[in-house]
Amino acid sequence: MHLKNTTLFIWDMDGTLLGTHPATLEAFNEALHPFLKRKLEYSEISKYYGPREEVILEKLVGKENVSKAFEAYIRAFAAILHKVNFFDGIEEVLSHLQEKKMQMAIFTGRGREGTDLLIRQFKLDRFFPLIVTNTEVENKKPHPEGILHICKTLGVKPQHTVMIGDSGDDVKAARRAGTRAVGCAWDPICKREKLEDEKPHHLLKHPLELLGLL
Repeated sequence: MHLKNTTLFIWDMDGTLLGTHPATLEAFNEALHPFLKRKLEYSEISKYYGPREEVILEKLVGKENVSKAFEAYIRAFAAILHKVNFFDGIEEVLSHLQEKKMQMAIFTGRGREGTDLLIRQFKLDRFFPLIVTNTEVENKKPHPEGILHICKTLGVKPQHTVMIGDSGDDVKAARRAGTRAVGCAWDPICKREKLEDEKPHHLLKHPLELLGLL
């Protein structure tokens, strides 16, 4: 199944557009250390992923400490943005889609404050006029709310839309919204088998493979 009648490309951000996971783990550990007195491994923190960062931190340090922990997390993340990069080929793909007059948006599980740091660092708004975070939706992935909100805002039917992401929840959200799903397995941290289990319409190993589907 090709994507020739697709006019809207919705992208996940972390692990899809940007290699943020190591820096995010480092920032979480910086914020959590005063409370937990130890560093968490990626496997420990990633099981909390899905909601925005404040919600994750609240689960780990409690409601009474979450404000302080979140402020520390944002400071730490802002200080290590130089360690984050676009994945190889992503900017080329985005430029190609832009030249083809395709509409593009981001739907990320990250909250607004952390997302805004990345928008400024990588000038994401040059590609994405609409960026929706978990702060702006009531229901996180795999609920289709964010995808359907983007489709409605941009006036594009779900059947002419594709969701591109690195997690099973991205694929589930796409299917529930009635859009096509492209799983991306180019982040070394990606759990490819979980993506395969959700049966995306396409599963790609490199961003440039997307151009072959157009």
